Amino acid sequence: MAGDTSSSPRVIMDGKLVPWERATIHVSTHGFLYGTAVFEGVRAYWNEKTRRLNVFELDAHSKRLERNAKMMGFSQTPDWKTLREWQLYALACNEFNADVYLRPVIYYGEGGIGIFPKTQAQRTLIMAVPMGSYFGKSTLAVKVSSWVRIPGNVIPPLAKVNGGYVNSYLAAKEARDAGFDDAIMLNRNGYVSEGSGANVFLVKDGHLITPGYSNDILDGVTRNHVMRLAKDLKIPVDVRTIARGELYTADELFFCGTGVEISPIGKVDHVTIGEGEPGPVTKQIQARFQASVRGHLPEYANLLTPVPLECPIPLTPL
Repeated sequence: MAGDTSSSPRVIMDGKLVPWERATIHVSTHGFLYGTAVFEGVRAYWNEKTRRLNVFELDAHSKRLERNAKMMGFSQTPDWKTLREWQLYALACNEFNADVYLRPVIYYGEGGIGIFPKTQAQRTLIMAVPMGSYFGKSTLAVKVSSWVRIPGNVIPPLAKVNGGYVNSYLAAKEARDAGFDDAIMLNRNGYVSEGSGANVFLVKDGHLITPGYSNDILDGVTRNHVMRLAKDLKIPVDVRTIARGELYTADELFFCGTGVEISPIGKVDHVTIGEGEPGPVTKQIQARFQASVRGHLPEYANLLTPVPLECPIPLTPL
């Protein structure tokens, strides 16, 4: 990013542009005390040729955020079109010249103390930070976590609910403390669910295989895109229950998500997957994914939203 973080306005708070150092919340914020918030992770990719950012799947992310807010019972939040506008605003009013990660959050704000919010207002913030490679390496070593993925009758795993990510934190911490890059989580029935913050795919006999919603996975935007890429590449896709043992006998394995993009996995619990390097199917998906999000393939152009070159005003208020 060009410019100094301390002086460059980077955060949208309830529709207003706020300098980074003033983008604060009160200590009584319900979303902080109890995790009553939903969020999105959205990527914008820098195009060196056009010298501008393009947001990948902005509509899909904005619609999912609105949908998840309704699932949590938030009734006074911006609609997805307003959320879309605010995210573009957060990018246009900064001087980014590299890939960027957006984090929009809808949450219960300040007020009294108590599990059920009575007087707290529903608030929205959107921050943007530069982000390159999430893991910073070409191949990962992961651990099957002892922490079970939260089931749908505890916290809805299909949604990005802030409080539910304590589950992900514990799995990731356990894995990293043991010397691994990340974790794969199983559901309460012992079947493969997902990573600490990403969906998982395995490759077996030329087929791409991924767990379905009944295995307590996130409804991943990138996961859906990977399945579309596979279809276009004539790679069969199977959505089904995956036993833990299938991880160790897979030909290839990878995570996918907004943050991690396509991240190949070379080892699970010290067992080498395939040759221990990204396999041919993973490489195909990875290459086509990068080409699609960076605007090199016209058939995916409708998934990219160009960021305005100038800071637009006024912004739609609440």
